[in-house]
Amino acid sequence: MKKIFLPLILLFVAGCSDPEPPTDAELIELYEKKKHIIKSLENMICRDKYQYINIGGFSIPKNIPKKRLKEYYELLNTISAQNIARGSSCNIAISMWSVGSGGVSKTKGYIKIPVLNGKIVSTLDDKHTKRKSQAFFYKQLNKDWYIYYYDWL
Repeated sequence: MKKIFLPLILLFVAGCSDPEPPTDAELIELYEKKKHIIKSLENMICRDKYQYINIGGFSIPKNIPKKRLKEYYELLNTISAQNIARGSSCNIAISMWSVGSGGVSKTKGYIKIPVLNGKIVSTLDDKHTKRKSQAFFYKQLNKDWYIYYYDWL
């Protein structure tokens, strides 16, 4: 159950973005340039123990102070992220792109999770295709972080 928690949150909130996901190279470049922002987001959400913060304004924790929410929004906007989710043991997912909603969505972003529910691949750029079943793919960035691509059908 713990392994699918973050993907389920991302499924719930997948929304509208550009029709094509960012390339692996674009996400790697952004990660390298802005890893301090990603680390700040990770530290904040783990310390605050919020489950999910969405830049669109829905699924906001009721008890979050406005000043703290503004800090999250500023950091998420700095990296053009849509949302951040925290799972058990402070597993983190940051959605950078998504299309669709509910059970027919696709999403791509960064994830820090010790146990992957999917396949590690050398590229995610060829994964944005029509498929007949759910798919979960990961490209490793470093020891702790991956780029993910989830295709929910």
